Amino acid sequence: MEHAAAGAAQVVPGRGATAEIWRGAALLLPPDPSPEDVAVALAALNEPARRRTLAAAARRRASDPALAPEPVAAALDRVLREAVAGRAIGTRGISA
Repeated sequence: MEHAAAGAAQVVPGRGATAEIWRGAALLLPPDPSPEDVAVALAALNEPARRRTLAAAARRRASDPALAPEPVAAALDRVLREAVAGRAIGTRGISA
């Protein structure tokens, strides 16, 4: 997030939470990228207009209040507390 907040265009893994957070604001690599996939994505940043567009999108995403440390920490705390209490999806009946 720090690089994005500073206005750096992002190239990120295209799966999981990273893809969810950055879709539309970064170049997403395929789920199992090859070295060629990475090279193509990095080469795309050599195009000044595309780099500027991605940098602006990354900065906007990084400044999204929902992604600030406090709400992210609060959401994680809630999920962990629910898991410990056995209320998280798929945790009922599981014992140590």
